[in-house]
Amino acid sequence: MIKYLLFFSILIHTSAFAFEVSGKSIVVKSDDTKILTRAAEDLAYYLGTITSGSVNVLDKVPADAKSVIVLHEDARGLKEDGFKLRSEGNRLHITGQNERGVLYGVFYFLDRYLGVKFLAAEYEYLPHFSRKELGEISDVQEPAFWYREIFFHEGDDPVFSLKNLLNGRLGHRTLKDEAEEIYTGGINTYSFTSSELLGDAFRCNGQYQYANPRAQHKAAKALDAKLSELDTDKECVVILEHEDRGSVCRESGKTASEAFLSYTTYLAKRLGKKYPHVRFYHQAYLWSREVPPHAQKLPPNLGVHFAPIEADFSKPLTEGENREMWRQIKGWGKLTKDMIVWHYTVNFGGYLFPYPNIPALAEDIRNLRQLPFVKGLFLQGSYETTGGDLAPLRLWVFAKLLWNPEQDVDQLISEFCRYYYGKGAESVVAYIRKRRALLKRSGGALRLKTPIDTTYLSDANLAELNAILEQGLRRVPKGTPFYEHYLALFPGIDYIRLIRGRAFRGRARVKKRFLDFLAAHPDLTHIAEGVSAENMVKVLTL
Repeated sequence: MIKYLLFFSILIHTSAFAFEVSGKSIVVKSDDTKILTRAAEDLAYYLGTITSGSVNVLDKVPADAKSVIVLHEDARGLKEDGFKLRSEGNRLHITGQNERGVLYGVFYFLDRYLGVKFLAAEYEYLPHFSRKELGEISDVQEPAFWYREIFFHEGDDPVFSLKNLLNGRLGHRTLKDEAEEIYTGGINTYSFTSSELLGDAFRCNGQYQYANPRAQHKAAKALDAKLSELDTDKECVVILEHEDRGSVCRESGKTASEAFLSYTTYLAKRLGKKYPHVRFYHQAYLWSREVPPHAQKLPPNLGVHFAPIEADFSKPLTEGENREMWRQIKGWGKLTKDMIVWHYTVNFGGYLFPYPNIPALAEDIRNLRQLPFVKGLFLQGSYETTGGDLAPLRLWVFAKLLWNPEQDVDQLISEFCRYYYGKGAESVVAYIRKRRALLKRSGGALRLKTPIDTTYLSDANLAELNAILEQGLRRVPKGTPFYEHYLALFPGIDYIRLIRGRAFRGRARVKKRFLDFLAAHPDLTHIAEGVSAENMVKVLTL
Protein backbone atom coordinates (compact mmCIF):
# COMPACT_ATOMS: atom_id res chain seq x y z
CA MET A 1 0.00 0.00 0.00
CA ILE A 2 1.02 3.61 -0.54
CA LYS A 3 1.65 5.42 2.70
CA TYR A 4 0.16 8.90 2.59
CA LEU A 5 2.00 11.55 4.58
CA LEU A 6 -0.13 14.67 4.92
CA PHE A 7 1.82 17.79 5.82
CA PHE A 8 0.68 21.02 7.45
CA SER A 9 3.25 23.82 7.50
CA ILE A 10 3.65 26.08 10.53
CA LEU A 11 6.38 28.29 11.92
CA ILE A 12 6.77 28.24 15.68
CA HIS A 13 8.95 30.82 17.43
CA THR A 14 11.06 29.81 20.38
CA SER A 15 12.73 31.46 23.32
CA ALA A 16 16.34 30.97 24.34
CA PHE A 17 15.39 29.07 27.50
CA ALA A 18 12.98 26.39 26.23
CA PHE A 19 13.78 22.94 24.92
CA GLU A 20 13.11 22.86 21.20
CA VAL A 21 13.31 20.44 18.31
CA SER A 22 14.51 21.33 14.85
CA GLY A 23 16.15 19.89 11.79
CA LYS A 24 19.45 20.14 13.64
CA SER A 25 18.36 18.08 16.64
CA ILE A 26 20.37 14.98 17.51
CA VAL A 27 19.05 11.61 18.70
CA VAL A 28 21.29 9.64 21.06
CA LYS A 29 20.76 5.98 21.94
CA SER A 30 22.17 4.86 25.27
CA ASP A 31 22.71 1.30 24.05
CA ASP A 32 23.40 -0.35 20.71
CA THR A 33 20.61 -2.95 20.80
CA LYS A 34 18.46 -3.60 17.74
CA ILE A 35 15.33 -2.16 19.33
CA LEU A 36 16.92 1.04 20.67
CA THR A 37 18.66 1.54 17.34
CA ARG A 38 15.38 1.21 15.50
CA ALA A 39 13.62 3.55 17.94
CA ALA A 40 16.34 6.16 17.41
CA GLU A 41 16.22 5.78 13.64
CA ASP A 42 12.45 6.15 13.59
CA LEU A 43 12.57 9.28 15.73
CA ALA A 44 15.29 10.76 13.52
CA TYR A 45 13.30 9.93 10.38
CA TYR A 46 10.12 11.63 11.57
CA LEU A 47 11.97 14.66 12.97
CA GLY A 48 13.89 15.05 9.75
CA THR A 49 10.77 14.72 7.61
CA ILE A 50 8.77 17.17 9.73
CA THR A 51 11.51 19.82 9.79
CA SER A 52 13.00 19.15 6.32
CA GLY A 53 16.28 18.73 8.17
CA SER A 54 18.89 16.04 8.65
CA VAL A 55 18.64 14.54 12.13
CA ASN A 56 21.55 12.32 13.10
CA VAL A 57 21.63 9.29 15.39
CA LEU A 58 24.70 9.10 17.63
CA ASP A 59 25.98 6.94 20.48
CA LYS A 60 27.14 9.86 22.64
CA VAL A 61 26.02 13.42 23.27
CA PRO A 62 28.33 15.91 21.50
CA ALA A 63 29.76 18.65 23.71
CA ASP A 64 28.40 21.42 21.49
CA ALA A 65 24.92 19.91 20.92
CA LYS A 66 22.05 22.42 21.18
CA SER A 67 19.07 20.04 20.99
CA VAL A 68 19.43 16.41 22.00
CA ILE A 69 16.90 13.62 22.57
CA VAL A 70 18.38 10.73 24.55
CA LEU A 71 16.77 7.27 24.59
CA HIS A 72 17.24 5.08 27.68
CA GLU A 73 15.98 1.78 29.05
CA ASP A 74 15.55 1.80 32.83
CA ALA A 75 13.06 -0.46 34.64
CA ARG A 76 13.16 1.44 37.93
CA GLY A 77 9.93 3.07 39.06
CA LEU A 78 7.78 2.20 36.03
CA LYS A 79 5.16 -0.45 35.26
CA GLU A 80 5.81 -2.81 32.37
CA ASP A 81 5.75 -0.93 29.03
CA GLY A 82 5.73 2.41 30.86
CA PHE A 83 7.92 5.37 29.92
CA LYS A 84 8.70 8.91 30.98
CA LEU A 85 9.66 12.07 29.14
CA ARG A 86 11.80 14.61 31.00
CA SER A 87 13.50 17.72 29.68
CA GLU A 88 16.75 18.95 31.19
CA GLY A 89 18.06 22.12 29.62
CA ASN A 90 18.78 21.38 25.98
CA ARG A 91 18.13 17.65 26.40
CA LEU A 92 14.98 15.55 26.39
CA HIS A 93 15.22 12.10 27.97
CA ILE A 94 12.82 9.38 26.79
CA THR A 95 13.17 6.50 29.25
CA GLY A 96 11.30 3.20 28.88
CA GLN A 97 10.74 0.49 31.48
CA ASN A 98 11.73 -1.97 28.75
CA GLU A 99 12.78 -1.63 25.12
CA ARG A 100 9.16 -1.70 24.04
CA GLY A 101 8.54 1.15 26.47
CA VAL A 102 11.25 3.19 24.73
CA LEU A 103 9.50 2.62 21.41
CA TYR A 104 6.18 3.63 22.93
CA GLY A 105 7.80 6.74 24.38
CA VAL A 106 9.11 7.74 20.96
CA PHE A 107 5.74 7.29 19.25
CA TYR A 108 3.88 9.01 22.09
CA PHE A 109 6.28 11.96 21.88
CA LEU A 110 5.76 12.22 18.12
CA ASP A 111 1.99 12.09 18.59
CA ARG A 112 1.27 14.24 21.64
CA TYR A 113 4.13 16.74 21.43
CA LEU A 114 4.89 17.05 17.73
CA GLY A 115 1.43 16.33 16.27
CA VAL A 116 2.16 13.20 14.22
CA LYS A 117 -0.98 11.05 13.88
CA PHE A 118 -0.63 7.32 13.19
CA LEU A 119 -4.16 6.93 11.81
CA ALA A 120 -3.77 3.79 9.70
CA ALA A 121 -0.98 1.53 8.53
CA GLU A 122 -1.03 3.25 5.13
CA TYR A 123 -1.95 6.77 6.24
CA GLU A 124 -0.22 9.13 8.65
CA TYR A 125 -0.56 12.84 9.28
CA LEU A 126 2.69 14.78 9.69
CA PRO A 127 2.89 18.48 10.51
CA HIS A 128 5.71 20.55 9.01
CA PHE A 129 7.74 23.15 10.86
CA SER A 130 11.36 24.28 10.97
CA ARG A 131 11.53 24.23 14.75
CA LYS A 132 9.16 23.92 17.67
CA GLU A 133 9.43 25.08 21.26
CA LEU A 134 8.32 22.41 23.71
CA GLY A 135 9.07 24.14 26.99
CA GLU A 136 9.63 22.08 30.11
CA ILE A 137 8.48 18.46 29.87
CA SER A 138 7.83 16.07 32.75
CA ASP A 139 5.47 13.33 31.63
CA VAL A 140 5.13 9.81 33.08
CA GLN A 141 2.99 7.33 31.14
CA GLU A 142 1.99 3.83 32.23
CA PRO A 143 -0.57 1.56 30.55
CA ALA A 144 -3.91 0.94 32.21
CA PHE A 145 -3.68 -2.72 31.12
CA TRP A 146 -0.75 -5.09 30.91
CA TYR A 147 -2.17 -6.81 27.78
CA ARG A 148 -3.60 -4.69 24.94
CA GLU A 149 -4.74 -6.11 21.61
CA ILE A 150 -7.24 -5.02 18.97
CA PHE A 151 -7.98 -7.75 16.44
CA PHE A 152 -9.00 -5.90 13.27
CA HIS A 153 -7.65 -6.75 9.84
CA GLU A 154 -6.48 -3.13 9.68
CA GLY A 155 -4.34 -3.85 12.75
CA ASP A 156 -2.43 -6.73 11.19
CA ASP A 157 0.56 -4.50 10.51
CA PRO A 158 2.78 -5.04 13.59
CA VAL A 159 4.53 -1.68 13.26
CA PHE A 160 1.22 0.18 13.16
CA SER A 161 0.10 -1.64 16.30
CA LEU A 162 3.29 -0.66 18.11
CA LYS A 163 2.88 2.96 17.04
CA ASN A 164 -0.50 2.88 18.79
CA LEU A 165 0.98 1.36 21.98
CA LEU A 166 -0.53 -2.12 21.55
CA ASN A 167 1.41 -5.23 22.58
CA GLY A 168 -0.73 -8.36 22.07
CA ARG A 169 -0.50 -10.62 19.00
CA LEU A 170 -2.92 -13.47 19.69
CA GLY A 171 -5.25 -12.63 16.82
CA HIS A 172 -2.40 -11.55 14.54
CA ARG A 173 -0.34 -14.63 15.32
CA THR A 174 0.68 -15.24 11.68
CA LEU A 175 2.52 -11.91 11.72
CA LYS A 176 4.34 -12.29 15.04
CA ASP A 177 7.63 -13.31 13.45
CA GLU A 178 7.57 -10.24 11.25
CA ALA A 179 6.94 -8.06 14.29
CA GLU A 180 9.91 -9.58 16.08
CA GLU A 181 12.18 -8.96 13.10
CA ILE A 182 11.13 -5.32 12.78
CA TYR A 183 10.89 -4.25 16.40
CA THR A 184 9.80 -6.61 19.12
CA GLY A 185 7.04 -9.18 19.07
CA GLY A 186 5.18 -7.81 22.04
CA ILE A 187 3.79 -10.43 24.38
CA ASN A 188 3.99 -13.90 22.86
CA THR A 189 0.45 -15.25 22.99
CA TYR A 190 -0.81 -18.73 22.16
CA SER A 191 -4.06 -20.62 22.52
CA PHE A 192 -4.80 -24.35 22.49
CA THR A 193 -8.21 -25.94 22.15
CA SER A 194 -8.94 -29.24 23.82
CA SER A 195 -9.17 -30.89 20.39
CA GLU A 196 -5.59 -29.81 19.66
CA LEU A 197 -4.44 -31.51 22.85
CA LEU A 198 -6.73 -34.56 22.98
CA GLY A 199 -7.55 -35.33 19.35
CA ASP A 200 -10.25 -37.99 19.05
CA ALA A 201 -9.79 -39.40 22.54
CA PHE A 202 -12.15 -38.69 25.44
CA ARG A 203 -14.80 -36.97 23.31
CA CYS A 204 -18.15 -36.31 24.97
CA ASN A 205 -21.17 -34.56 23.39
CA GLY A 206 -19.11 -32.14 21.31
CA GLN A 207 -16.68 -31.48 24.17
CA TYR A 208 -14.30 -33.69 26.16
CA GLN A 209 -14.23 -35.54 29.47
CA TYR A 210 -12.39 -32.70 31.15
CA ALA A 211 -12.49 -34.18 34.66
CA ASN A 212 -11.12 -37.55 33.52
CA PRO A 213 -7.60 -37.94 35.03
CA ARG A 214 -6.38 -39.85 31.97
CA ALA A 215 -7.63 -37.06 29.68
CA GLN A 216 -5.87 -34.46 31.81
CA HIS A 217 -2.63 -36.44 31.76
CA LYS A 218 -2.78 -36.85 27.97
CA ALA A 219 -3.52 -33.14 27.48
CA ALA A 220 -0.58 -32.18 29.72
CA LYS A 221 1.83 -34.31 27.68
CA ALA A 222 0.54 -32.83 24.41
CA LEU A 223 0.73 -29.27 25.73
CA ASP A 224 4.25 -29.87 27.04
CA ALA A 225 5.32 -31.02 23.58
CA LYS A 226 3.82 -27.93 21.94
CA LEU A 227 5.27 -25.47 24.45
CA SER A 228 8.73 -27.00 24.09
CA GLU A 229 8.75 -25.81 20.47
CA LEU A 230 7.73 -22.22 21.31
CA ASP A 231 9.52 -19.21 22.71
CA THR A 232 8.66 -19.43 26.40
CA ASP A 233 11.89 -17.99 27.78
CA LYS A 234 10.16 -14.67 28.38
CA GLU A 235 6.73 -13.87 29.79
CA CYS A 236 3.99 -15.20 27.54
CA VAL A 237 0.28 -16.02 27.52
CA VAL A 238 -1.20 -19.48 26.92
CA ILE A 239 -5.00 -19.69 26.73
CA LEU A 240 -6.59 -23.08 27.41
CA GLU A 241 -9.82 -23.36 25.43
CA HIS A 242 -12.71 -25.81 25.25
CA GLU A 243 -14.56 -26.43 22.02
CA ASP A 244 -16.44 -23.43 20.59
CA ARG A 245 -19.89 -24.96 21.11
CA GLY A 246 -22.73 -24.51 23.54
CA SER A 247 -22.98 -28.25 24.16
CA VAL A 248 -21.59 -29.68 27.39
CA CYS A 249 -20.31 -33.00 28.65
CA ARG A 250 -22.26 -34.21 31.68
CA GLU A 251 -19.72 -35.84 33.97
CA SER A 252 -20.78 -37.56 37.15
CA GLY A 253 -20.53 -35.40 40.23
CA LYS A 254 -19.32 -32.24 38.46
CA THR A 255 -20.92 -29.38 36.56
CA ALA A 256 -19.51 -28.71 33.10
CA SER A 257 -17.75 -25.53 34.25
CA GLU A 258 -16.32 -27.33 37.29
CA ALA A 259 -14.98 -30.15 35.13
CA PHE A 260 -13.30 -27.74 32.71
CA LEU A 261 -11.75 -25.77 35.57
CA SER A 262 -10.29 -28.99 36.99
CA TYR A 263 -8.73 -29.62 33.56
CA THR A 264 -7.12 -26.16 33.23
CA THR A 265 -5.99 -26.20 36.86
CA TYR A 266 -4.27 -29.55 36.35
CA LEU A 267 -2.43 -28.30 33.26
CA ALA A 268 -1.24 -25.11 34.99
CA LYS A 269 -0.01 -27.00 38.06
CA ARG A 270 1.59 -29.82 36.08
CA LEU A 271 3.54 -27.54 33.71
CA GLY A 272 4.14 -24.51 35.92
CA LYS A 273 7.61 -25.45 37.16
CA LYS A 274 8.90 -26.35 33.72
CA TYR A 275 7.51 -23.16 32.15
CA PRO A 276 7.88 -20.46 34.82
CA HIS A 277 7.37 -17.59 32.35
CA VAL A 278 4.05 -18.89 31.02
CA ARG A 279 0.82 -17.34 32.27
CA PHE A 280 -1.91 -19.93 31.65
CA TYR A 281 -5.51 -18.77 31.24
CA HIS A 282 -8.73 -20.69 31.84
CA GLN A 283 -11.31 -19.85 29.18
CA ALA A 284 -14.58 -18.52 30.64
CA TYR A 285 -16.85 -18.51 27.60
CA LEU A 286 -20.38 -19.71 26.87
CA TRP A 287 -21.12 -22.44 29.47
CA SER A 288 -17.73 -22.09 31.20
CA ARG A 289 -18.34 -18.44 32.01
CA GLU A 290 -20.15 -19.24 35.27
CA VAL A 291 -17.94 -19.66 38.33
CA PRO A 292 -18.24 -23.24 39.65
CA PRO A 293 -20.07 -23.22 43.00
CA HIS A 294 -17.26 -24.76 45.07
CA ALA A 295 -14.27 -23.37 43.19
CA GLN A 296 -11.08 -22.67 45.14
CA LYS A 297 -8.44 -20.01 44.56
CA LEU A 298 -6.66 -20.63 41.27
CA PRO A 299 -2.94 -21.42 41.12
CA PRO A 300 -0.86 -18.23 40.81
CA ASN A 301 0.11 -19.11 37.22
CA LEU A 302 -3.53 -19.60 36.12
CA GLY A 303 -5.68 -16.63 35.18
CA VAL A 304 -9.08 -16.32 33.51
CA HIS A 305 -9.84 -15.36 29.91
CA PHE A 306 -13.42 -14.04 30.06
CA ALA A 307 -15.61 -13.49 26.98
CA PRO A 308 -19.10 -11.88 27.33
CA ILE A 309 -20.29 -13.09 23.93
CA GLU A 310 -24.03 -13.01 24.73
CA ALA A 311 -24.07 -9.36 25.86
CA ASP A 312 -26.20 -6.53 24.51
CA PHE A 313 -23.34 -4.42 23.17
CA SER A 314 -25.40 -1.26 23.02
CA LYS A 315 -24.93 -1.03 26.79
CA PRO A 316 -21.95 -1.41 29.11
CA LEU A 317 -21.59 -4.64 31.04
CA THR A 318 -22.76 -2.90 34.20
CA GLU A 319 -26.25 -2.18 32.84
CA GLY A 320 -29.46 -4.09 32.08
CA GLU A 321 -29.22 -7.77 31.23
CA ASN A 322 -25.44 -7.45 31.04
CA ARG A 323 -25.21 -7.18 34.83
CA GLU A 324 -25.19 -10.98 35.02
CA MET A 325 -21.90 -11.04 33.10
CA TRP A 326 -20.48 -8.27 35.27
CA ARG A 327 -21.36 -10.40 38.30
CA GLN A 328 -19.51 -13.33 36.75
CA ILE A 329 -16.43 -11.19 36.07
CA LYS A 330 -16.32 -10.08 39.70
CA GLY A 331 -16.94 -13.66 40.82
CA TRP A 332 -13.85 -14.88 38.98
CA GLY A 333 -11.96 -11.95 40.49
CA LYS A 334 -12.35 -13.58 43.90
CA LEU A 335 -10.41 -16.60 42.64
CA THR A 336 -7.63 -14.98 40.61
CA LYS A 337 -5.54 -11.84 40.40
CA ASP A 338 -5.17 -12.18 36.64
CA MET A 339 -7.93 -11.79 34.04
CA ILE A 340 -7.95 -10.86 30.36
CA VAL A 341 -11.34 -9.87 28.94
CA TRP A 342 -12.10 -10.81 25.33
CA HIS A 343 -14.60 -8.17 24.17
CA TYR A 344 -16.46 -7.70 20.89
CA THR A 345 -16.53 -4.51 18.84
CA VAL A 346 -18.53 -5.11 15.64
CA ASN A 347 -21.54 -6.96 14.28
CA PHE A 348 -20.28 -10.36 13.18
CA GLY A 349 -23.54 -10.84 11.31
CA GLY A 350 -22.55 -7.90 9.09
CA TYR A 351 -19.13 -6.30 9.35
CA LEU A 352 -20.32 -3.23 7.45
CA PHE A 353 -23.43 -2.82 9.60
CA PRO A 354 -23.62 0.61 11.35
CA TYR A 355 -22.93 -0.54 14.91
CA PRO A 356 -23.09 2.31 17.45
CA ASN A 357 -21.43 0.58 20.40
CA ILE A 358 -18.38 2.79 20.87
CA PRO A 359 -19.61 4.69 23.97
CA ALA A 360 -20.68 1.46 25.71
CA LEU A 361 -17.34 -0.21 25.04
CA ALA A 362 -15.47 2.91 26.16
CA GLU A 363 -17.36 2.75 29.45
CA ASP A 364 -16.55 -0.96 29.79
CA ILE A 365 -12.85 -0.20 29.36
CA ARG A 366 -13.06 2.46 32.08
CA ASN A 367 -15.00 0.17 34.42
CA LEU A 368 -12.73 -2.82 33.87
CA ARG A 369 -9.72 -0.71 34.73
CA GLN A 370 -11.21 -0.25 38.20
CA LEU A 371 -11.02 -4.01 38.81
CA PRO A 372 -7.43 -4.70 39.94
CA PHE A 373 -7.51 -8.30 38.73
CA VAL A 374 -8.27 -7.32 35.10
CA LYS A 375 -4.85 -7.19 33.49
CA GLY A 376 -5.74 -6.97 29.83
CA LEU A 377 -8.26 -6.62 27.03
CA PHE A 378 -8.51 -8.33 23.67
CA LEU A 379 -10.96 -6.46 21.41
CA GLN A 380 -12.17 -8.53 18.47
CA GLY A 381 -13.36 -6.72 15.36
CA SER A 382 -13.64 -7.41 11.64
CA TYR A 383 -10.63 -9.71 11.61
CA GLU A 384 -11.37 -11.41 8.27
CA THR A 385 -11.51 -8.32 6.11
CA THR A 386 -10.80 -4.66 5.77
CA GLY A 387 -13.66 -2.20 5.36
CA GLY A 388 -15.67 -2.99 8.50
CA ASP A 389 -17.85 -0.30 10.05
CA LEU A 390 -15.58 2.62 11.02
CA ALA A 391 -12.72 0.14 11.38
CA PRO A 392 -9.81 2.64 11.20
CA LEU A 393 -11.55 4.95 13.67
CA ARG A 394 -12.40 2.13 16.06
CA LEU A 395 -8.86 0.78 16.03
CA TRP A 396 -7.30 4.19 16.72
CA VAL A 397 -9.81 5.27 19.39
CA PHE A 398 -9.81 1.95 21.25
CA ALA A 399 -6.00 1.84 21.21
CA LYS A 400 -5.94 5.23 22.93
CA LEU A 401 -8.43 4.03 25.53
CA LEU A 402 -6.56 0.81 26.27
CA TRP A 403 -3.60 2.93 27.28
CA ASN A 404 -5.63 5.57 29.14
CA PRO A 405 -9.37 4.87 29.59
CA GLU A 406 -10.01 8.29 31.13
CA GLN A 407 -9.72 10.07 27.78
CA ASP A 408 -12.94 11.54 26.42
CA VAL A 409 -14.19 9.20 23.70
CA ASP A 410 -16.04 11.91 21.77
CA GLN A 411 -12.96 14.12 21.73
CA LEU A 412 -10.92 11.20 20.41
CA ILE A 413 -13.50 10.57 17.68
CA SER A 414 -13.44 14.23 16.67
CA GLU A 415 -9.64 14.26 16.63
CA PHE A 416 -9.46 11.20 14.41
CA CYS A 417 -12.11 12.56 12.02
CA ARG A 418 -10.33 15.90 11.68
CA TYR A 419 -7.14 14.27 10.44
CA TYR A 420 -8.68 11.35 8.52
CA TYR A 421 -11.69 12.92 6.79
CA GLY A 422 -10.57 16.54 6.42
CA LYS A 423 -13.45 18.86 5.50
CA GLY A 424 -15.85 15.94 5.86
CA ALA A 425 -15.04 15.50 9.56
CA GLU A 426 -18.02 17.46 10.85
CA SER A 427 -20.47 15.32 8.88
CA VAL A 428 -18.81 12.08 10.02
CA VAL A 429 -19.15 13.16 13.65
CA ALA A 430 -22.80 14.05 12.99
CA TYR A 431 -23.33 10.65 11.34
CA ILE A 432 -21.86 8.83 14.35
CA ARG A 433 -24.01 10.81 16.77
CA LYS A 434 -27.16 10.25 14.72
CA ARG A 435 -26.60 6.48 14.76
CA ARG A 436 -26.45 6.51 18.53
CA ALA A 437 -29.60 8.61 18.78
CA LEU A 438 -31.54 6.36 16.39
CA LEU A 439 -30.55 3.23 18.30
CA LYS A 440 -31.53 4.78 21.62
CA ARG A 441 -34.87 5.93 20.21
CA SER A 442 -35.60 2.45 18.84
CA GLY A 443 -34.91 0.74 22.17
CA GLY A 444 -33.14 -2.03 20.27
CA ALA A 445 -30.17 -4.13 21.28
CA LEU A 446 -26.85 -4.79 19.57
CA ARG A 447 -26.09 -8.50 19.52
CA LEU A 448 -22.98 -10.27 18.33
CA LYS A 449 -24.92 -11.04 15.16
CA THR A 450 -27.58 -8.37 14.80
CA PRO A 451 -29.86 -9.00 11.78
CA ILE A 452 -30.18 -6.38 9.03
CA ASP A 453 -33.94 -6.02 9.61
CA THR A 454 -33.42 -4.46 13.06
CA THR A 455 -35.88 -1.65 13.79
CA TYR A 456 -33.01 0.71 14.55
CA LEU A 457 -32.12 0.73 10.85
CA SER A 458 -35.55 1.28 9.33
CA ASP A 459 -35.70 2.42 5.72
CA ALA A 460 -36.38 5.97 6.88
CA ASN A 461 -33.45 5.93 9.29
CA LEU A 462 -31.10 4.59 6.63
CA ALA A 463 -32.19 7.36 4.29
CA GLU A 464 -31.51 9.93 7.02
CA LEU A 465 -28.03 8.55 7.68
CA ASN A 466 -27.30 8.47 3.96
CA ALA A 467 -28.35 12.11 3.61
CA ILE A 468 -25.89 13.18 6.32
CA LEU A 469 -23.04 11.42 4.54
CA GLU A 470 -24.05 12.71 1.11
CA GLN A 471 -24.04 16.27 2.41
CA GLY A 472 -20.55 15.88 3.85
CA LEU A 473 -19.15 14.26 0.72
CA ARG A 474 -19.84 17.44 -1.24
CA ARG A 475 -17.34 19.28 0.96
CA VAL A 476 -14.48 16.83 0.47
CA PRO A 477 -12.16 17.51 -2.50
CA LYS A 478 -11.98 14.67 -5.00
CA GLY A 479 -8.62 13.09 -5.67
CA THR A 480 -7.51 13.39 -2.04
CA PRO A 481 -7.00 10.69 0.58
CA PHE A 482 -9.84 12.35 2.51
CA TYR A 483 -12.23 11.60 -0.35
CA GLU A 484 -11.23 7.93 -0.49
CA HIS A 485 -11.59 7.61 3.28
CA TYR A 486 -15.02 9.22 3.13
CA LEU A 487 -16.31 6.92 0.38
CA ALA A 488 -15.62 3.96 2.68
CA LEU A 489 -18.45 5.15 4.96
CA PHE A 490 -21.22 4.42 2.45
CA PRO A 491 -21.00 0.61 1.98
CA GLY A 492 -22.44 -0.06 5.45
CA ILE A 493 -25.66 1.73 4.57
CA ASP A 494 -25.68 0.68 0.93
CA TYR A 495 -25.43 -3.06 1.50
CA ILE A 496 -28.35 -3.12 3.94
CA ARG A 497 -30.58 -1.10 1.61
CA LEU A 498 -29.67 -3.34 -1.31
CA ILE A 499 -29.86 -6.74 0.40
CA ARG A 500 -33.33 -6.02 1.74
CA GLY A 501 -34.48 -5.98 -1.86
CA ARG A 502 -36.95 -3.13 -1.45
CA ALA A 503 -37.29 -0.31 -3.93
CA PHE A 504 -36.03 3.13 -2.97
CA ARG A 505 -35.19 6.31 -4.81
CA GLY A 506 -31.72 6.17 -6.34
CA ARG A 507 -31.36 2.41 -5.96
CA ALA A 508 -29.50 2.00 -9.27
CA ARG A 509 -26.97 4.67 -8.28
CA VAL A 510 -26.47 3.15 -4.83
CA LYS A 511 -26.01 -0.32 -6.34
CA LYS A 512 -23.37 0.99 -8.73
CA ARG A 513 -21.60 2.84 -5.93
CA PHE A 514 -21.51 -0.28 -3.78
CA LEU A 515 -20.31 -2.63 -6.52
CA ASP A 516 -17.71 -0.10 -7.69
CA PHE A 517 -16.40 0.17 -4.14
CA LEU A 518 -16.06 -3.61 -3.79
CA ALA A 519 -14.29 -3.82 -7.14
CA ALA A 520 -11.85 -1.09 -6.10
CA HIS A 521 -11.16 -2.72 -2.72
CA PRO A 522 -10.35 -6.42 -3.24
CA ASP A 523 -9.14 -6.61 0.37
CA LEU A 524 -12.78 -6.20 1.47
CA THR A 525 -13.28 -9.94 1.27
CA HIS A 526 -16.12 -10.60 3.73
CA ILE A 527 -19.49 -8.98 4.36
CA ALA A 528 -20.05 -10.99 7.55
CA GLU A 529 -18.24 -13.71 9.47
CA GLY A 530 -17.89 -16.56 7.00
CA VAL A 531 -19.82 -14.71 4.24
CA SER A 532 -17.69 -13.60 1.30
CA ALA A 533 -18.11 -10.33 -0.55
CA GLU A 534 -17.98 -12.37 -3.75
CA ASN A 535 -21.27 -14.04 -2.83
CA MET A 536 -22.79 -10.63 -2.18
CA VAL A 537 -21.75 -9.48 -5.65
CA LYS A 538 -23.34 -12.57 -7.19
CA VAL A 539 -26.63 -11.89 -5.41
CA LEU A 540 -26.73 -8.27 -6.55
CA THR A 541 -25.83 -9.03 -10.16
CA LEU A 542 -28.27 -11.88 -10.76
